[in-house]
Amino acid sequence: MSIAEGRSRLEAERALVKAYRQDYERLSSRRGHVEAVRSLVKAHKRRYDTIVREIRERERNAIQAA
Repeated sequence: MSIAEGRSRLEAERALVKAYRQDYERLSSRRGHVEAVRSLVKAHKRRYDTIVREIRERERNAIQAA
């Protein structure tokens, strides 16, 4: 995995945590941060994939514009 790919995934995970804050807090209090994020990604896989695609496209466009 490249650095850009890792960053894209982290940003998508951050967006899910923000969008589903209550679910994240409930899960993280029981399972911890990593398992809570994994559960959110699994439960909202389509949205996660869409966010990752949008971020990749945005970064690709920024690189081409530079």
